[in-house]
Amino acid sequence: MGRIKQNNARPFNDELVALLEKWASWSSRSQVQVSSRANRMAGGRNGPYDDPETPLRNTSHWLALNSILYKISGDTALRDRALWLCEYLLNDKAHLGPNAYVYRQKAGKDSCNGVIGPAWHAEGLGKAGTYLGLNECTTLAKSILARLQFNSLEGAWHRQEAETGQGHVDFTYNHQSWFAAIKAELDGPSPDVSAFLDTSLARSFRTHTTGLASHLFYSNTSRGLRARAIFELGQWKNPKHFETREIGYHLFVMHSLTRLSLVYPDHPLFKSDKFTKAISYIDDERFFESLTTNKYAYPYNSPAYEAPLILLVWRKHFKSLDPDQTIKRLLGYLDEYYSPWSSKPSPQKIPDPVTLFSRVYELAICLEHKFD
Repeated sequence: MGRIKQNNARPFNDELVALLEKWASWSSRSQVQVSSRANRMAGGRNGPYDDPETPLRNTSHWLALNSILYKISGDTALRDRALWLCEYLLNDKAHLGPNAYVYRQKAGKDSCNGVIGPAWHAEGLGKAGTYLGLNECTTLAKSILARLQFNSLEGAWHRQEAETGQGHVDFTYNHQSWFAAIKAELDGPSPDVSAFLDTSLARSFRTHTTGLASHLFYSNTSRGLRARAIFELGQWKNPKHFETREIGYHLFVMHSLTRLSLVYPDHPLFKSDKFTKAISYIDDERFFESLTTNKYAYPYNSPAYEAPLILLVWRKHFKSLDPDQTIKRLLGYLDEYYSPWSSKPSPQKIPDPVTLFSRVYELAICLEHKFD
């Protein structure tokens, strides 16, 4: 991250800023006052998974949006909202365990939401630190990420339970790729993230013959092979569910890898056949049409949030779709059916609107970069 380079050549930029400022203004009415100086956002349910979450995730998401927009517009109302959210995140002790923060509270599941829980927490703080000049936010963000142990054999990070401080490697690929992207944006290139990308190229990132990205982080260790056996047994028992989930998460995976490519533009992963196939999988109107009925897509991993960055960065790879027109259609669909002010009922039930709406900050990542 750093100074935002606005792209004045694209009217899309101004239109996107106006749209996101509308979202930020709406969110201000949903802030919960904690003290005279601190506000937070409500915790959600982790979308379709129905996991009760603490307020840290959604507060961090909205902090990211307000921080990015403030850097662009200089609107003091955006800065004020961001500062209230910062105050909460910097001083929250209610969700801090003996060794780490608590992000979800559901029996039978970890309290950290794999490695992506702390990644999301650090992301918003990192944006505030960079764009609002708040060093204490940057310090906390980096310390949250640094607590997670990197396993050089796996090329991935361990989850960290709040009570014990321990946890096994998180074998969900999109968790690892998002953690890596957020860490790279905050710290710049590092040996750990470079090793993650090397492992992704060698084995951990896999696609089906169609180019669809796998949900699993592939590993050859004993624990990794056990995770693979469980995953493949589930695929065999319920192939439709697994395919639906991977289709609904494809843009989520590729969004994080695209962000990594902006920090590591010369890494061979981004020139590999499997990565190119994964981008080509998106270059089909039928893919986007299928997402309108996928419960993991618009009601949770909204294509309107995640696809624009991919379409802008990799525009030369798209032969069938026009990136600009596709973005325009996606944002129109979002406004019509999946926004707080939508006049039409959403085609699919939204199980967790609090979290879905907070994730609009992903769309704002486009504003951090300049495109040719």
